[in-house]
Amino acid sequence: MPVVNVPQLVWKAMIAWVVGVIVGFALDAWLSKADGLVIVRPHTSFLVTYSRIGFWGGLLGGYVVCGLILAKAIIEEIHPR
Repeated sequence: MPVVNVPQLVWKAMIAWVVGVIVGFALDAWLSKADGLVIVRPHTSFLVTYSRIGFWGGLLGGYVVCGLILAKAIIEEIHPR
């Protein structure tokens, strides 16, 4: 008999992902699009703006939290209390 409530798990994972996307877009809008990190290579250089770093950081954070929720559910399924 499964211990994990699947609909509740899906809602938790979805909320974590949506919050990550919202935080990513908020950081993209809030941080500067003109300033950032300049990456210099031997023949080229390019600018990675702080807004892009914030956007991808928020998205990655949402994915990490979603993965942690799913990992916790898997562990609870294997070793119920």
